[in-house]
Amino acid sequence: MGILRPNVTAETVETDVSYPIGTAGTVAIIGNFEKAEHGVIYDFFGVRQALRALGENENYSGTECIKQVFKSDQENDSNGANHIMVYQLGTRQKANLTLNNIITLEADKGGKYGNNFTITVIPHQIEEVTLNYDIIIKYNNEIIDHIKKIQLNDIVNRINLQTPGINAQLLSPEVPETEEPQNETELTLTEDQPFTGGEESENFTIEDINKALFDLKGEKFDYFISTEILDMETIYPIISKWTDIKFKNDKPTTAVLPLTSETRAGNIAITNIANSKNIIYLSQTFNNYSLAPSVARWVGFIAGLPVNVSGTNKIVGDIETIYPLYNDDDGDELIEAGITIFEQKNRQNNKYGCVSSVTCEKETYSNGDLKIYSEQYITNILHYLTYYFDLSDWLGNTLILADLTSANGQLLNRADALLSAKIVTNVDVNATPDEDDPFMLNVDFDAKVPRIVKGIRKRIKVAL
Repeated sequence: MGILRPNVTAETVETDVSYPIGTAGTVAIIGNFEKAEHGVIYDFFGVRQALRALGENENYSGTECIKQVFKSDQENDSNGANHIMVYQLGTRQKANLTLNNIITLEADKGGKYGNNFTITVIPHQIEEVTLNYDIIIKYNNEIIDHIKKIQLNDIVNRINLQTPGINAQLLSPEVPETEEPQNETELTLTEDQPFTGGEESENFTIEDINKALFDLKGEKFDYFISTEILDMETIYPIISKWTDIKFKNDKPTTAVLPLTSETRAGNIAITNIANSKNIIYLSQTFNNYSLAPSVARWVGFIAGLPVNVSGTNKIVGDIETIYPLYNDDDGDELIEAGITIFEQKNRQNNKYGCVSSVTCEKETYSNGDLKIYSEQYITNILHYLTYYFDLSDWLGNTLILADLTSANGQLLNRADALLSAKIVTNVDVNATPDEDDPFMLNVDFDAKVPRIVKGIRKRIKVAL
């Protein structure tokens, strides 16, 4: 199936929050949702819009993840994600129902949710001649549409125009315009007849994951998460390579993945086989949620921060419990392995936050040891600059001196805006024609990012 992008209009955007320069708040979410068609990329700009479209059934892991990723924390300067791209894994079949071999009704999306539709047909007759019908459509035993005294030929159009979640099709020829309709062109009395056949994948395969990664490879988003717990040893190396490919193709993203081993050593081992500056690992849960919504909560928090603001030492206002809590030695070991960890920051006020927000980029020392060296905010800035200095507006332009001067002028204006916003402390950027490819324009930038204070060492001198 090709990728479909449902239309998003201005009326569907649900946010009063202003997102200034330096915001990288788009999150791609793959996984399991109540009302999502497989192989389709959906765009949403607010939690209400997303849940109205995808459903609020808590039995689907995607429901809670959507709620968490859109959460704002104004007290701690995070607006939450401002845009999500949703992708349903696996395959799904649509539920349907045929009435008297005349009209076929089908759920608009595949999956079990369509089996919850029922229909009641009440013919209105005079002397055994059907004049019109009442149609009652329910979802989960609640009436969602009641059509009164409608002619048979009008039922399909009426349902397609106004009934939510259902598509209708007329199978038989139109009713002949005779005084006495034939029995085979009439609907019979039906009471709460259910749709059937709605099916969905119970488990997701490596092929499902690979298809999702392939379909999302060319898309632009800042963070990537899964609502499902994936096999670390087989899937995480694939995701690591995928993020590196996206980075090389100027479509960078940061994958935020949960670590599921019961031991610290097991989690650290994964960071050594799937390590990248484009990956963040978490091994703790928040507020008694499972790992996937806990990851979504942290992603929502950092997606709502300006890219030059580190998550290190940030308090997350709605976190009230963390499991497990690590002592200093264990925590340091995990941080050095490239794992972001959290702790209780204020015992009196029961405040929890991040100890050190790092990605899993590592370098190898001469003795073969691996050492973490990338702060998450540095990767954020690098990714942001890659998108910010995009000159796709110039694609198709004739590459003459005036256009090149104009392009460089635009780049310099953007560089000045970055400096004013203190996203970088220095930046040089320049566009030049490629020497080997006459149809290619190269944009080179060299930026210096601000440092953060991660700790304070007290050095006291006392003179006698």
